[in-house]
Amino acid sequence: MSLARLGGDDLSRGFLSLVESGRSSISLKALGIVASRLGLPVSYFVDEAPELTSSPVSVDHAHAALAYSGYLKSQGRTEEALEYALWAAEARIEREIA
Repeated sequence: MSLARLGGDDLSRGFLSLVESGRSSISLKALGIVASRLGLPVSYFVDEAPELTSSPVSVDHAHAALAYSGYLKSQGRTEEALEYALWAAEARIEREIA
């Protein structure tokens, strides 16, 4: 698959080339787009996927999970989106009471 086809209207060939060569990082949302187009889960590209029962995480991770949840919802993957949104909410609650 070409970089143009992989990126479609969402991600430029130049950006994907920079990510591929390690000269740029990719957001969780963009990674979700790439994974979806390749028919792979996002976890295929990351060392460790967050566990839904993990200990409190930083607000950045919770925010990223919530953003990815929005992407999943836009793709019609409501059940998976709810899992990420729930994980993000639980992480924020745990952080506040810790």
